Amino acid sequence: MTRWTAEERRARWEHSVSKKQTAGFQVERDPQFLAWIEEWIAGDITMSEVQQRYAGLIRTHRTLHNAKQLGEGKDMQAIFDDIRQAVPEIPGLPLTTLEERALLAKQITELWATDES
Repeated sequence: MTRWTAEERRARWEHSVSKKQTAGFQVERDPQFLAWIEEWIAGDITMSEVQQRYAGLIRTHRTLHNAKQLGEGKDMQAIFDDIRQAVPEIPGLPLTTLEERALLAKQITELWATDES
């Protein structure tokens, strides 16, 4: 892995955000995601770890949305809150097909790919 300085990582992040916004993409503003980006900028975690955590966050949001659609949102939310309290990095319980997970992983990789080689 290339050892960039925090300033270089921040510049790469800001360039990536600017490029995506210019292309018309929305940029994630979730506080947890942005905290992980700050960890990456500080050099505490790799971009791969950010991507894995973000994929878990998306799965959790999707799972909660699906549960609410089924009328079970209140109970499911409490369960997920308890899980997050106990293990903040645990991915959500995926209720998606293999194809959906593969597509989501590909989209995340393409959007947040950096050259760390």
